[in-house]
Amino acid sequence: MLSYKNNVFILILFTPNNIFTTIINYNKNILYKKSLGVNKIKGLKKLTQSSIKNISNEISNFLKDFNFKFHLKLKGLNKFKKIVLKTIFLNFKRTDFVLSISDETIIPYNGCKRKKKRRL
Repeated sequence: MLSYKNNVFILILFTPNNIFTTIINYNKNILYKKSLGVNKIKGLKKLTQSSIKNISNEISNFLKDFNFKFHLKLKGLNKFKKIVLKTIFLNFKRTDFVLSISDETIIPYNGCKRKKKRRL
């Protein structure tokens, strides 16, 4: 019989200016919540490799402390998605902590909406 006590979901939302991470359990109780803005870094300095590695290291340390196995759900488009995945998986020596990975990014079939031209 499977034990769901130590299984959690990691939800990572990528926006153009920020990355939000939430860890919830099967009862949908929030166990951990963090974003890049928590580190008091504002603007473009927020999306640097060092700050992203720091927050993903904090996530993996939280998971290691409580010996959680996790389902990873990603949503949104960002160029740092690979770096976040890489740093989370480098902190785990074995892959049996990862139960599933899903990307729930919504991409329209008819393309992106063009930005309005600026009138001067």
